[in-house]
Amino acid sequence: MKFTLSLITEKQKLIIAKGLLDYDFIMNNWKINSSDFQDVYYEFYLKARWAKMANKTNRKDYFELMHTTTSKDLITIIKDFEKTIGSYEFSICSKLLHTINPSSPIYDSKVRIFLTKEIGLDLWYNSGRKSKEQPLKKIEHDWEIICDWYNNFLKSADGKNWIKWFDTNFPNYRSISDIKKIDSIIFATN
Repeated sequence: MKFTLSLITEKQKLIIAKGLLDYDFIMNNWKINSSDFQDVYYEFYLKARWAKMANKTNRKDYFELMHTTTSKDLITIIKDFEKTIGSYEFSICSKLLHTINPSSPIYDSKVRIFLTKEIGLDLWYNSGRKSKEQPLKKIEHDWEIICDWYNNFLKSADGKNWIKWFDTNFPNYRSISDIKKIDSIIFATN
């Protein structure tokens, strides 16, 4: 791994701190599903991707799925969401799953970049690489690799150091999932 915690700047710590405020609000309010919750969630997780999907769906469909799904399986959630909008949405569905199950990783472009460039994982979805695999097969492939990486990393000495670094620098957020702690560090470094 090329990245080390000592490279994290004060600005990156500030990015993490700001993100944790929104994340904490989201996790404490998602079951209520108020307009405030939806607005914060949208700004934090969806805004960038949603602009590209503007003609396909509205936010109401997404939040309805969040509050009606009984699945803890990403692929099932992606398929259910695809029925509404007609495309597979790996990133925003992983964020939905993480919200209802915080021990589940998040997939987005920052995670993909970090895991491919810093870690060297062979992720297929949105890689730009020509492949005969269908989008859902690419997502299934990548999801398995990402989940395995998080599980193994959290058990490793490096993973334990990341958690310790996070808990030392953000003691008010020690109770969030270790997955989100790692995700916050990855997000700030990209």
